[in-house]
Amino acid sequence: MKILMLCMAGVAGICFAGNLGIVPAPAMNVKIEPIQPVELDVEVECIRTEASANPPWLAYRDPPWSANAQIPDVYNRDDKTLSMAVGPDGRIYVAYTTLWNESPACAGFGLASSTDGGMTWDNRVYRVNSTAYSEFNPEITVTDDGKIWLWGTLNGGSYTNVPCWLRSSVYGYNNPDSLKGFLLFNIPYRFYPECVSWGNGDQLVFAQYTVDRTGDNDSVFCVFSYDSTNWWVFTFRPPDGNPGMTSIGLDVSGSDTILVHAIEYYDAAGSDWDVVWYLDTLNGSGNFYGWSTNNTLNDRYPSVFCTQGYAYIAIQSDVGSGNNDILFNYSTDYGASWNGTFVNLDSTAMSATYPRLSGFATTIGCAYNYPGDARVRFNYSVWNGQEGTWQTTPEVVSDNPSSNESYHTVALLWTPAYFHAAFEDQRNSGTDGIEIYASRRSAPVVVKESENVNLGKLRLYPNPFKDRVTIELNNEFACGNLKLRVYDLTGKLLTTHSVIANSTSVVWNGTDDHGRTVPAGIYVVRITNGKDIVTQKAILLQ
Repeated sequence: MKILMLCMAGVAGICFAGNLGIVPAPAMNVKIEPIQPVELDVEVECIRTEASANPPWLAYRDPPWSANAQIPDVYNRDDKTLSMAVGPDGRIYVAYTTLWNESPACAGFGLASSTDGGMTWDNRVYRVNSTAYSEFNPEITVTDDGKIWLWGTLNGGSYTNVPCWLRSSVYGYNNPDSLKGFLLFNIPYRFYPECVSWGNGDQLVFAQYTVDRTGDNDSVFCVFSYDSTNWWVFTFRPPDGNPGMTSIGLDVSGSDTILVHAIEYYDAAGSDWDVVWYLDTLNGSGNFYGWSTNNTLNDRYPSVFCTQGYAYIAIQSDVGSGNNDILFNYSTDYGASWNGTFVNLDSTAMSATYPRLSGFATTIGCAYNYPGDARVRFNYSVWNGQEGTWQTTPEVVSDNPSSNESYHTVALLWTPAYFHAAFEDQRNSGTDGIEIYASRRSAPVVVKESENVNLGKLRLYPNPFKDRVTIELNNEFACGNLKLRVYDLTGKLLTTHSVIANSTSVVWNGTDDHGRTVPAGIYVVRITNGKDIVTQKAILLQ
């Protein structure tokens, strides 16, 4: 893993070594206005399949990722452009575009779901019952009480690629077979939405679209509602060029709604693509401020994720000779300020493309395409993406060298038990089109440094250490059934020791449960009596 360091360059901002970095972006102001939707007066059908019959990962693959499960087709045609969400009942959803008619070409919203943690899947397609219409690029969000939103684009009749959506009926929450619509805004040329929600079904939902036409007035389109009845809209564009793909993250602090908008745009002055991301409190002021990459080569396809006061961004960046890597940055204050270092999550000689982020609090994961072997890869950190906390070697998600590479061909979802990934795959291209496969891995364990009111704080000496570290036990530890556990910063358990009752200290010699010496780095020492836990970092030197 390569760490790209930033340095301060006077008042001009921050720059990377090798001219890869971030600089303050010009502030902007937007005007928020009311807007009313139109309901399409053409019948909408829901075509459903039965659930897949057998658990797909019975054997034949080593962990951490399970054997891939094929999500059953409704139509044996291409299924593309994926997003994922989870409901309050634990039901997992994959939304996608599917072609239901070939001539003329007509697409609909596919919506697969699993009620057993991704082991088996059912599937359905929502479509306008007319070959005059096509609906595509659905993105999904589910509210805390189970209202399902599917946002996408509709084309046909008198509408030219306009924002549209389906949503759960009043009595159909947590039921993917009960969506109603389409509702739409007659604003043409809007594509590739991302959507987020906060609270229950009568609270905030927000969707953001890009535009797909060439012109000096191209803009990002944002629409939101606090009650699913009254809608508000604003548009904006980066000051230096036409926007491309976008991403949106949402968090809430007290009464403040906090959004992070990320946009790729073509910088005409620099003749390359850059990424800009803005902080937006959605408080009616319309004031944005943010940051932009200053790579002289292309930075593209941002993915933003916000959770519990943390904001994360990943981008695809050309680091030279057309080799794309995945770069990552983070904020610990809702996006108000960002770390001075980008981390390169896959700095191999081959390109890595199209990142997608998901996580919770300090746990953040990134899935992406690796076209060098036509597979999907994954990396994660349980320490909010800090330097040295990512896996040294990214994990391989797909078990066959046949994954499809394009925008949003990979989706990622964190749940308390698992990270789930869905991806486009061509392994059966001889008999079928592009299909969707899914896989999962156990959610990593989060370990943090902490004190405990009953056990106090651990004292380690020497720290840093070379050969062995002594963990001093206070009088509060003078009880039986103590366990010493040591983790690395990814949450992997390295060793477990039982502590003799009334011991005043215990020693860890820098080895795992197999007696192997662990590499130099930062480790987390945890002592527990079965009820109380206290942890402390230990630094092992070469």
